[in-house]
Amino acid sequence: MNAENFIEYFNKGDFQNCLPYIHQFQHQDHYVSAYVKNIVFYQTGNLPQAFDIASEYKDVDGIHQSVFKNIHDEIENLYPIPSLALNSINSTTRVIKIGGGARWIDTTLEKSQCRVTSMDSESERLGFSMDPDLLSDFHHIGELPKDSYDWVISSHVIEHLENPIKALLGSHKVLKSEGYIYSVLPLYTQTFDKHRQVTSLQYLIEDYESNKAGADWVHIDEFIRQYDCDSDLVFKGDRKKWLENFILKPDRHTHYHVFDLALVFAMHGYCGFKCISIKELGNSIHYVGIKPGHST
Repeated sequence: MNAENFIEYFNKGDFQNCLPYIHQFQHQDHYVSAYVKNIVFYQTGNLPQAFDIASEYKDVDGIHQSVFKNIHDEIENLYPIPSLALNSINSTTRVIKIGGGARWIDTTLEKSQCRVTSMDSESERLGFSMDPDLLSDFHHIGELPKDSYDWVISSHVIEHLENPIKALLGSHKVLKSEGYIYSVLPLYTQTFDKHRQVTSLQYLIEDYESNKAGADWVHIDEFIRQYDCDSDLVFKGDRKKWLENFILKPDRHTHYHVFDLALVFAMHGYCGFKCISIKELGNSIHYVGIKPGHST
């Protein structure tokens, strides 16, 4: 596909067909390139990318300035991370990031050139090399030095933990005073957990007090019985393919607990975090909390 084909799709409003080739499109006027890409990202729901472009160009004089500003302002109202927290990230910030991408903050981390330590329980996933700095499970984050990080970030990791409170208490320990935690978890009504009951905070506390660790077949059995394959964005109703993958690594594919907004808020609060933002966005819950400073 060349630029002419791309523009043809764009002029027809067929933004989904534009998306796979968006990085190949370049206009001699970088302002026009930014405008086109901003619209495509926005219309296809790639809001973090649209927000980044709109933020850069909303104050630049030009025929499309109002478009950039309107998109920026609209996404800012949805944005799951308050600007006060984002603005705290600079080149001296120390971040520990557990698991894969967290697209609403990845660009900010990259631009700031802050120090990011990656932590993952696997060195390879689905054929891709993870190559984490720390090859370890989130449950063990509390074994790292106390007060050593400014941010703890995890995206779609906590639901795969048998003992989420252990991981969050460990996160509280390694965070500096006034440090931030950003947790992204699945909103059960919008995922393959939709037929399951939301876990209670008391149940999570009991799992912590009994020091649950490793594959828990009580949770796994319940997950298998209630799992809705048709709502799985990866396997899309192909239960045979899902089962083939599940058998190889049941702990990776199991959501041990089921979360809604109230549980995410209460769970972090129990672990000592003060909530500064919690939002439902698409199929996810985004929680941003802070470790309160020492009282004087």
